Amino acid sequence: MLFLGYSAAVEGFLEQNMQTPSWRDRIQSGPLWAYFLYFMLFGPLTGGASLLFTDAPTSAVLLMAMFGSLSFAGIMTWWMAVMRRRDADATGGIQKAEMLKMARASRTGELPPDRILDHPMLALIERRQRQNQRSLVSLPLILGFGIMYSFVNALNSSANYWWLVGMLFVLMTLGLVQAKRNLTKLDRLETAINIRAHELAD
Repeated sequence: MLFLGYSAAVEGFLEQNMQTPSWRDRIQSGPLWAYFLYFMLFGPLTGGASLLFTDAPTSAVLLMAMFGSLSFAGIMTWWMAVMRRRDADATGGIQKAEMLKMARASRTGELPPDRILDHPMLALIERRQRQNQRSLVSLPLILGFGIMYSFVNALNSSANYWWLVGMLFVLMTLGLVQAKRNLTKLDRLETAINIRAHELAD
């Protein structure tokens, strides 16, 4: 425990003082197969939900969980590949090390250490801003529909659906709060980059 605490403290110090990307930044450039395995973990959740909300036999639940895991992991991994390709197109295909620095900057709202990254950083900021703005619209629509559907089922079918109502509401709230926080950080970062560009011009 002491070693883990020491490691966390060292990483925090390096992040703040040496602009060293953390695991949260490195994971964005991890191999796609690792994402696939990670998303496969949602299979047990699919099976658990099936047992909670349906009377299906165990064998059917297992098949549902396996199919749900493979489908969800495949779709999400494909989407991650698409997003990476679009990020690379927007930033001019910069190297992985630079992408890690930009990932940290977009996550923390702090200026990237290298001024040469300012131009691709602005392109990445614009993409992230559009993504978060879309989230502010899509999350209430998609999860709101799920909440209403679960609410009606909770009233007319099974009280177990109240758990789903609560879970979806929490997910929607957290997603909206995070999107707003991200937009605030991105706006702050964009302003700082523009100020630095004006200082260099002067």
